[in-house]
Amino acid sequence: MTVESAAWPRPYQSLRYGHFTHLVPGLTVASDGAVVADIDALAAGFDVERYADDIASFGVDHVIFTAWHRAMVPLYPSPVMERWRGSGRSARRDLIGELLEHLRQRRIAGVLYTHPRDGHDFDADDQSRTGWGAVPAGEGPDPDLTLFDKDRWNDFVCEAYAELVERYGDQLSGLYLDEGSERGDSERVVDYDRLRRVVLDRAPHLWLVQNWYGNQYTADSSDKEYYRWQEFESADGGSWPAYVDLSVSSVNASIWWASRSSDADVALFADHDLLRYTVLQISANRTGGALRWAAGPYADGGWERGYADQMSRLGCSLAAVAPSLLLARASSWLPTPPGATFDNLEWGVATESQDGRQTFLHVLKPPDGPALHVAWVDAATVTRAFLLPDELPIPFSVGPEGMTLTHPASTGWDPVHTVICLEHPAG
Repeated sequence: MTVESAAWPRPYQSLRYGHFTHLVPGLTVASDGAVVADIDALAAGFDVERYADDIASFGVDHVIFTAWHRAMVPLYPSPVMERWRGSGRSARRDLIGELLEHLRQRRIAGVLYTHPRDGHDFDADDQSRTGWGAVPAGEGPDPDLTLFDKDRWNDFVCEAYAELVERYGDQLSGLYLDEGSERGDSERVVDYDRLRRVVLDRAPHLWLVQNWYGNQYTADSSDKEYYRWQEFESADGGSWPAYVDLSVSSVNASIWWASRSSDADVALFADHDLLRYTVLQISANRTGGALRWAAGPYADGGWERGYADQMSRLGCSLAAVAPSLLLARASSWLPTPPGATFDNLEWGVATESQDGRQTFLHVLKPPDGPALHVAWVDAATVTRAFLLPDELPIPFSVGPEGMTLTHPASTGWDPVHTVICLEHPAG
């Protein structure tokens, strides 16, 4: 199986490694550090082809991109927004449509980020029109429930989602729903059952992803998002945990969107930590969309200093062994346990091919000598072993306590990541 031959749009569950991109009026800056507040200026000035080329160089198989965020201002023309809120509440340029086409040409799957409860960013007139109820700016993410008209708000939200899915649903692998409440109680605001029906009635294949604050509502899976907090508050990648039932999205720049001028250094993590954690999380995840690094492009193109170069280096490392990661799944023979970190690994992790006939050993902690021992009761099923990407045969022996593989090259183990492919007999 190759990315080129996969069904389109690709099922979300098959996606392994992506990029989380926010482009947001009133938050995204140009390379000189100036915030671009006007939605039409932001959309009109965005170089979609340059962005798609950049993303392709990062080696990803999918992108999460903003459909709307702050104040629910879509990056495409929206008659629904105009009908409910008046003019100027959406872009005149169909930036999303152009973006999805450029991603499709590069065989990169599209997932759109959305926010179903962002009324706190509306002005007072829009809050009244949509049922949110006038709440002064800065009063937090929640409506005043004595003023909130839940039915009207959900009429508005569901019309917005219906329009989005009717426009782009057949081009998407999924939709990302932002939580909006750290308490995980957004069902007070959003009718999630109704919202799910609206989406799936129009595009039954779409996968719904909810960022995880303890409540998945009616989504299909959840995403553990990090912005320099909790486990990712530390720049020490050895302590970052793997998740089996959650995907992970982590900022690797100033914030989720471009927020600093091009003369500011935003580097957060070392190259080797990015690679090791990418491999670790892909090996663990069983719900799809395993890992995404996150940053936003400048309004006038390009990225915060050093970001694109680092992500391209990571992309090259992953592309060299793509069958073992981007086209693979979590191993059934040697599963990565929930909460695994690089620090507590013995030697590394494993993935397997989609047909189960190949197991890939990802050696993240090389042994001192040429011999690697892997405790594995089913090692006797292995018929051949070789290194990726050059297919250099690797000698191995099998005993009652597992298998021993001997690196054949004089250069020995790569200090960060060596991949061994083990083949199993058919059937």
